[in-house]
Amino acid sequence: MLRLICSSDRDSVVLLIGAESLEVVQSKYVRAGDTVELTGVAPGTYWVRVTQGRMWDDGLGRFRSSPSYFRFPHTYTFDEKDVGDSIEYVRLSLTLNEVHDGNVQVVRIPQEGF
Repeated sequence: MLRLICSSDRDSVVLLIGAESLEVVQSKYVRAGDTVELTGVAPGTYWVRVTQGRMWDDGLGRFRSSPSYFRFPHTYTFDEKDVGDSIEYVRLSLTLNEVHDGNVQVVRIPQEGF
């Protein structure tokens, strides 16, 4: 499970991309100020790319106002472990905006890289 925290004043679209296939396996729209969960993430390693802005345009597949694009600098691995009578899943949380004294520096990318 991937928890997505958007404390920004702009909405976000998050792409989960297979590290080997480089194909989008899941995407999620996160409204400004919301926290959502991306569930059903299959075991594997993924890149995370994000676009933020205002006025999402489905036809264009991008924000029409104040768009920005970035990726997290490393991959994230989701795994599951059999622990007797149940299965334990990896749970990660990502904050989709800059955090003072945060532990991740995002990498800005061009729109074409999204």
